[in-house]
Amino acid sequence: MTRRDFGMLCNSTPQTALRGIAQPYRFWGLKIFTPLALRFQDFQRLSRSFIPVLEKQGGGAIVNLLSVLSLASMAGVAGYSASKAALFSATQAMRTELKTKNISVHGVFPGPIDTDMAKGLDMPKTSAQVTAENIVAGIIADQEDIFPDPTSLQVSEVWAKNPKALERQFVGM
Repeated sequence: MTRRDFGMLCNSTPQTALRGIAQPYRFWGLKIFTPLALRFQDFQRLSRSFIPVLEKQGGGAIVNLLSVLSLASMAGVAGYSASKAALFSATQAMRTELKTKNISVHGVFPGPIDTDMAKGLDMPKTSAQVTAENIVAGIIADQEDIFPDPTSLQVSEVWAKNPKALERQFVGM
């Protein structure tokens, strides 16, 4: 299977970004201080690679798996929030650039999903299956911003009315 077999590209950020904004982490023995830059560069490389393929096919979709933490940061995961916020901004920019090429760009903002990444979180989590089904439904409905679970729907309502209120809410968590 090659990249020409796909009509959709789904971008995600690995769990290694779950660190404070200035906290280093190790990758293949290298000390890395810039998870934000790495995530963004990976995103750019992957997107640049697939956009010409989608264009040749007459269009398609790019789905960026972000997080409710793209909308406001929470203590302890500042690096993750910052990298997801940068990808949210890039998602918005890509929409503008790619709309005329019949390529839709969707941002997905899940809350906690019942996976290993959220294992230690003491809060309601949505199953990966339900989250995936809601993402696909959002793409089919041509929703640009997809909030695929109850937590993300609640967060989106606060954010739509008052982004600063969401920021204050997340600070208190």
